[in-house]
Amino acid sequence: MLLSILGNYYPVVLDIYIDNGTDRLALVTDRAQGGSSIRDGEMEVMLHRRLLHDDAFGVGEAINEQAYGEGLVVRGHHYVLVGKLSKDES
Repeated sequence: MLLSILGNYYPVVLDIYIDNGTDRLALVTDRAQGGSSIRDGEMEVMLHRRLLHDDAFGVGEAINEQAYGEGLVVRGHHYVLVGKLSKDES
C-alpha cells in the first residue's frame, strides 16, 4: 500500500490545485516540492524533513543533511489561493 501511495507524488515546480468544478484551492510554492492528491478533496505537499533515525518509510537511512556541522534548514514561502472558477476554466 505504501509504495502505491509514494508512486503518486509528482514534482510541484510552481503550483498544485484541486477544484470541484466551481471553486479552486491552489498552493503556489517558491521551490520544487513533491505533491499529490491521493483522496478526492485532499491535497498533500511534501516539505523538507529531517530525521535522526530511519523511519522505515522507504529511504533505509536517516535523513540528516548537514552543512558546516549544522542540520540544514529550508525556509520557503507558500501562497494559498481560493476562488471561483471562471466559465472558461470549468
